[in-house]
Amino acid sequence: MPGVYGLMGLLLSALLVGCGEPAPEPAVPSQPLPEGQAHEALTQLDNVQFATAVAEGVSLVDFYADNCPPCHTMLPVVHGLARELRGSLRVYRVDADTARDLAEAQQIEVLPTFIIYKQGRAVARHEGALPAEEFRTWLDENR
Repeated sequence: MPGVYGLMGLLLSALLVGCGEPAPEPAVPSQPLPEGQAHEALTQLDNVQFATAVAEGVSLVDFYADNCPPCHTMLPVVHGLARELRGSLRVYRVDADTARDLAEAQQIEVLPTFIIYKQGRAVARHEGALPAEEFRTWLDENR
């Protein structure tokens, strides 16, 4: 059945490329975060918690998926900034696969997508992975 094998090849190609764009060179060394620290400075949000979490102050929300290589590339960058900026910036993560209604409401089409919220209003958006220095510049210019 050549049609099935062609479809399987297409799906495999999509997974290897990533979630809408190729991953850039690793922003930081591509080592996994130490066990138990992967999300210590990050808060996971779902549909119910989202509106309340971003309602006050300045927040960065990382929309990601577990099967997204560029999302994994950005996790250490986001985690490091969350620890560094704790107190002046709240950093949240939303799994776009499990919070599909929220991802759709926020018009998430590419993963990862980063949105900065001020007082509950989206003020800046970046789609895709980028090097740590560029991500930090984007964050500083928009918060």
